[in-house]
Amino acid sequence: MKKLRQFILLGTLLATTTYGITAFAATYGNNAHGVKNTEHFQLYYVGEAWTNQRGNSAWIKYYRNGSFIGSAVAYKDNWRTDNGKVYDSVTIWDSMNPWAPKTTFTYKL
Repeated sequence: MKKLRQFILLGTLLATTTYGITAFAATYGNNAHGVKNTEHFQLYYVGEAWTNQRGNSAWIKYYRNGSFIGSAVAYKDNWRTDNGKVYDSVTIWDSMNPWAPKTTFTYKL
């Protein structure tokens, strides 16, 4: 029984370190217009913005210690033909230092 526990623990440990596990994902908006923030294993964030609506924009901006570090902006002009979704994404790496300033994000729909 002890060997079985060790095998299960080792398998779980290997699976979590081998495959990217999403620790946190938040989506705001809907399929036509929105933003998404995904934190991967507390190492990096992926920010996504999209819109199908003409004349609208969606963005997500990342800050660390009050300083801007990156953004994803999706904007669809009024004059464009209605040919689908406008999409943008950004990857922001986090610090492994537990005492480093927090990475935060803001968004607009």
